[in-house]
Parts: sequence; C-alpha cells; structure tokens
Amino acid sequence: MRIPLQGLMLSAGISVEKSENVEAQNEYDSRIIDQADAKSVKMIKDAEKTIEIKQNKALSDMQSQIAELAMAAAGKTWAVKVMRNQQELPCMTSF
Repeated sequence: MRIPLQGLMLSAGISVEKSENVEAQNEYDSRIIDQADAKSVKMIKDAEKTIEIKQNKALSDMQSQIAELAMAAAGKTWAVKVMRNQQELPCMTSF
C-alpha cells in the first residue's frame, strides 16, 4: 500500500495544529487557575481582616460595658456608705 506524500504532510499539519491548540488550552487553564488562586487568597485575607475588626469591636464593647457596670457598682456602694453615715450621725433636730 502506498501513502501519498501530500496526505502525510497534511496529517502531520493537523497533528501539530492539535498540539498547539492543546498547549494553548493548557496555558489558558493554568492562567485561570492562577487567577482563581489569587482571588481565593485575597478573599481569605479580607475575611480574616473582617474577623479581626469584629473581634476588636466586640472586645471594645465588652470593655465599655464592664466599665459602665463598675461605675454603677461604685456609685451604689458610695450611696450605701453615705446612707450608713447619715444613719450613724446624731439627729440635728435637738438644737
């Protein structure tokens, strides 16, 4: 069986073209994956930053609430001491 030389060259040309297409597709896929990786890394960093900000705000809010409670407790303690001191003082009506 005899294979014409032109047919062989045409066949080789298609093979090279397919190889170039596969190579181009692989390069494109690689770029897409790299972009997706970069985007996911950025999303994770942004999420971590958001979590840190929310944690700091929650801590600050708790500190403020604790300070308010401490001031309220100190005020009540002071009021109780003043009331006890007034009860211990002799009555001023004897003048």
